[in-house]
Amino acid sequence: MSIPAEAMAQTPEGAVAFVRFYYDQLNAAWAAPNSSSLEGLADPTCGTCSNNREHAKELLTAGERVKGDSVTLISASPAAGAPEGQEFVDVELHQLPAEIVAADGSVVRTVNDRKGMLRAVVIWRNDGWLIYGIATP
Repeated sequence: MSIPAEAMAQTPEGAVAFVRFYYDQLNAAWAAPNSSSLEGLADPTCGTCSNNREHAKELLTAGERVKGDSVTLISASPAAGAPEGQEFVDVELHQLPAEIVAADGSVVRTVNDRKGMLRAVVIWRNDGWLIYGIATP
């Protein structure tokens, strides 16, 4: 996987670009399904990130996938107050109405449409960003 150059900048804007990239990879992981598109993007302590990877694995095991994108970011912007080496990114997220489909294309279940605010915490490690946590602000 190739992380976009703008998401590799050690700046607040780079942190925002990385969070956007993470959610693009989340959509890919659940649509394939394949958790490998999320590997290496999060600190091991990020519980939400672990749950996201686990969901991709569960979909694969069940022979299911999300049809289309699961989420879209309405907005993402840097937020003040993060400790040194970290950035807060406030995200307005739209969970799209989606269908979970079986291998034959039949609809197994649906996901309801909803919007909400999240705060992603990203941490600079070695030479790039990692998602350190995702929670409601």
